[in-house]
Amino acid sequence: MAQKITSKKSLHKKSTKPDFKRPQRKHYYVFGAVMIVVLAMLAQSIFGKSSELNYDYIIASIADLNQEVSVTGKVKSSESVDLSFENSGKITTVNVKVGDKVNKGQVLVTLNSSELNAYLAQANADYQSAQAELMRYEAVLDQEKAVLAEVKRGTRPEEIQIKQTAVTNAEKALEDEKSNLEAVQSEADTDLDNIYKGVKDILSDALTKMQFAMDHQLEDMFDESTAEKDTLSFSIQDPSLETQVKWDKREANASVDNLTNSINALSDASSYIEYDAALNTAISSLSDVNSLLISLSMAVEDSATLPETTADTYRTSINTARSNIDTALSSVNTKKQSISAQIATNNTAITAAETAVSDAEHTLLSAQDNLTLALAGTQPEEIAAQEAVVKQSEAYINTQKARIASAAATVQLYQARIAKNSLVSPINGIITKQDAKVGEIIASATSVVSIISESKFQIETHIPEVDIANVNVGDMATLTLDAFRRDAEFEASVIKVDPAEEVIEGVSTYKVTLEFTQEDERIRSGMTANLEIQAASKSQVYAVPQRAIEYVDGTKFVQVVHGEEFEKVQVETGLVGEDGMVEITSGLEEGDKVVTYIKDQK
Repeated sequence: MAQKITSKKSLHKKSTKPDFKRPQRKHYYVFGAVMIVVLAMLAQSIFGKSSELNYDYIIASIADLNQEVSVTGKVKSSESVDLSFENSGKITTVNVKVGDKVNKGQVLVTLNSSELNAYLAQANADYQSAQAELMRYEAVLDQEKAVLAEVKRGTRPEEIQIKQTAVTNAEKALEDEKSNLEAVQSEADTDLDNIYKGVKDILSDALTKMQFAMDHQLEDMFDESTAEKDTLSFSIQDPSLETQVKWDKREANASVDNLTNSINALSDASSYIEYDAALNTAISSLSDVNSLLISLSMAVEDSATLPETTADTYRTSINTARSNIDTALSSVNTKKQSISAQIATNNTAITAAETAVSDAEHTLLSAQDNLTLALAGTQPEEIAAQEAVVKQSEAYINTQKARIASAAATVQLYQARIAKNSLVSPINGIITKQDAKVGEIIASATSVVSIISESKFQIETHIPEVDIANVNVGDMATLTLDAFRRDAEFEASVIKVDPAEEVIEGVSTYKVTLEFTQEDERIRSGMTANLEIQAASKSQVYAVPQRAIEYVDGTKFVQVVHGEEFEKVQVETGLVGEDGMVEITSGLEEGDKVVTYIKDQK
């Protein structure tokens, strides 16, 4: 809803003198005079220090403005009206022909407006987008105001209790996570210890298989009479292979001894590292025995003197021994893999439990900080910061309102341009000429259609060039006739604006023809008409009195009250209303106190 702009009286008012009664007795005269002097001195001490400026101001708010052009004219008998387009363009529709009866407001001929329609659609979209953005800003402002209210209110007792409960719960959660970590670590130790308990049995089994192979399965293949017992009991053709067999036999014997010593060194007090070392020794020892078995197998195949039955026996012994050694090696490797897998599982579980403890510690610290903050209450700087946020949101809204006004003006601009592409009958009448053809390019100001009016009388007036730009065909006017009382008002509408000037008494003017909207038998030709033409209007705009605007070197300013000081603000102006109010298109915000009068006081 548009609001009327109201004016507030001066903030500083002059005091009035007290009205003393005339004393009844003569001896009161002196006392009364003394009292007057005392009161005058007291008033001077109280009011003498007030502001030296006495001023009036108005509150900037939304208003509707109307612009009128006041002129006089003469009533004349009706005549035909010639209609033309203000702009050139291509004719798209012709709705009448000569002899047709038309009504006021009827569309007669139109020009192509496709491009303007596209611009209008874009302008409407921009306007709607600006409105949506305003709604978003208003929602944000509501949220920020709610936050400000919360900040000003401070922490409620129930909120402190909630935060205290959060601390208690966080402490309990931390204790639970610590207990869980201890349980996970204990379970991990137990699981790993159980796996290591079987290591010694696997090592002993591997040693047994190695010793059985060396002492029984391979015994007949070596000459036991030699000191090292590493010489083959049969001859082979490859000397290097024979040397390899001797080397492998010695390595295997040493490996058996090494594994024996490692196993004997293990006890219940041995560490996991010692068990891991024994497993690695077993793998190395089994590999050495396996190497001996491979070289022996090659030696049997290389012998040319070994009987076939003996060779078959040796082959069987070697294969059996290799199978046993492979089984033992697989068991040792499987145990090592089980240990590695258990360690990985333990590490994952422990890491997860440690992370849970760390998270619980952080949660507790956060809960404690929140409780401390709640107990401390709201600080002044917090309120100031949130108030600044609210003011910023309000500034965004004011800026967005200005954008909406600009977008609305753009919509109105394109609507006006589109309207000018339609030739509309300004009167009720009959078509006497129609020269428009569809597809024809018509020039501006070219007479296209002529209409003879059905009414009896029209009004002719001449409007000065300073006002003619505000008068358009279709504008309404109220008028009085000198022949009647001032309260006898009539209505008329502008039906024609001549494009050519007429110089009257040295002033460029333009003839404007109006038609009465209703017939009245009292009207006579030659009567003088006093016209008020409604030339322009705007709704929902900021407006201030013309006297509030200052002009400095072509720039316009107003003074805005801030506390006890004035700020000079640059503004842009628009429409000037008939009541002396001027549209402010930029520079002011709703609620600003705009100074309209300042007087220096002595």
